[in-house]
Amino acid sequence: MGLISLPVMMRYSYSPRLASGVICASGTLAQIIPPSIVLIVLADVLGASVGDLYAGALLPGLILVGLLMVYVFMVTMFNPAAAPALPAEARTLRGAALWRHALLVMVPPLTLILVVLGSLFAGIATPSEGGAMG
Repeated sequence: MGLISLPVMMRYSYSPRLASGVICASGTLAQIIPPSIVLIVLADVLGASVGDLYAGALLPGLILVGLLMVYVFMVTMFNPAAAPALPAEARTLRGAALWRHALLVMVPPLTLILVVLGSLFAGIATPSEGGAMG
C-alpha cells in the first residue's frame, strides 16, 4: 500500500506525517481485521478456534478503523492543508457515476470477506478451507 499510496499523496501535497501515519495504521489494522493470516497462525499456536479469534477480532478491529477515520477527519478539519482536496482536473467522475464506481470497486473485497467469514461462522468450511477460498 505504501508504494502505491504514498507517492500519490505526496504528489497532491498531503502532509508527510499524516500520509505515512495513515499507511502505517492501515497496515497494522490489516493484521487483526478478518480474514487475517496472522489470526490463523495465532489460533494454531494457541490451540484456539480460528472462528473464535475472528469473532473476537472483528469488533475491536472495526472500532479501531472507526477511530482512525475520526482522527483523520478531525486532523483535516483543523488543518485542511494536511489533506487537500484533489484538483478539479484529477477528478474525472462526479455524482452518481462516482458512487456507482465506488460501489462496484467495493464488491470484490466485500464478497471475499463475506465468503470467508460466512463459511467459517456457518461451519461450512474449516479455517484452512476458508483461507484457501480467500
